[in-house]
Amino acid sequence: MKNKAWIEELDYIRGLAFLAVVMQHSLGVFIRYPVCTLQEQMTLGIIFNLVKFSVPAFMFISGLVMVYNYSQGIKPLNFYQKRWKEIFIPYLLWSLIYSTYYNWNSLDRVYEGKSFVYNLLTGSASYHLWFVVLIMQWYFVFPLLVSFFRWMGERKTRILGAVLWGAIVYTVIVWWSYRIAPCMTAKQPGWWLQLVKFRDRNLIMWFFYFLTGGAVAYMLPGWRTCLKKRAIFVFMGWAVLLVIVTGELFNTLAGSRVNLNISTSLKPSMFVYTVFSLALVYMAGLRFAAAQVSWYSKLLKYVGRYSLGAYFVHALGLVVAVRCMMFLWPSFAQMLLLATGTAFLLSSALSVLFTHVVSRLPYGRWLTGTVR
Repeated sequence: MKNKAWIEELDYIRGLAFLAVVMQHSLGVFIRYPVCTLQEQMTLGIIFNLVKFSVPAFMFISGLVMVYNYSQGIKPLNFYQKRWKEIFIPYLLWSLIYSTYYNWNSLDRVYEGKSFVYNLLTGSASYHLWFVVLIMQWYFVFPLLVSFFRWMGERKTRILGAVLWGAIVYTVIVWWSYRIAPCMTAKQPGWWLQLVKFRDRNLIMWFFYFLTGGAVAYMLPGWRTCLKKRAIFVFMGWAVLLVIVTGELFNTLAGSRVNLNISTSLKPSMFVYTVFSLALVYMAGLRFAAAQVSWYSKLLKYVGRYSLGAYFVHALGLVVAVRCMMFLWPSFAQMLLLATGTAFLLSSALSVLFTHVVSRLPYGRWLTGTVR
């Protein structure tokens, strides 16, 4: 792999995507409180839709970076060795940590071979580790896809054709996921039901964002120019689609509760909305990169630099943040919107600072992964 120019805006997009993940999980805690009013739930629901770009953004970045760096050739052994140290070992260690934490009173279950292997393969040791299982699948198959991406990148028409057909196929897949998969019955074979249950961590369910990232890797200057010229169109399309997907969320109120599962990324309307969201976030990344001397750009780049390790630890960071709030601010339930923002800021800061410190310790990278 030859060294190529650093794609500056991706540092900021990683930071935004990580913060969006933490916000999703923070509001997921407080929206379930029985005292959370319908108005507060609706506000949190809108925020949830605003930050729903996080996982697709990480998929897009992964596709872009891998194709950008390896399109001229790849040595599979070196590639796998790097990913083993970069992500699998930290994932293994954090799976042990979370399994121990959540099952402290029954540790025999944690270290029982079959159970732990199941959690490891499905990312079930903690609610956020499923994404790591998803990204590792792409690492595993990418050397097999290099030839396809090289073929696609030879002509602009092939790139556009691949993205167009990918969008059509992906629309059918997410339609199936949202309309058909939940209706699967127990009459199906057990292995099939497991695939349906864990479809959110199957690489096929997210392939369009990886494909699009790979396509952008071949036309990066043109992509940047296109976004700058069509910024108004992107923003207007995003705003209209935000109203549509938020309307879908509120039109399916279960009594007086907002069901955030309605805003799953794996449905057609959210797919179209997410495409516009990614374009908007990329535009924001370009703006931050252009203003990198400002304090907020430096801060976001700092977050993006430690985003991998911070992702691993942020679930524990959120637990610490909520417990601190319960101790220092016992009446926080009376202002759940403010409590959500406070937990988000605390858990984000704790996670990034933890990663910063641990990554500098001997063997700290085994926990934090690669610091960019």
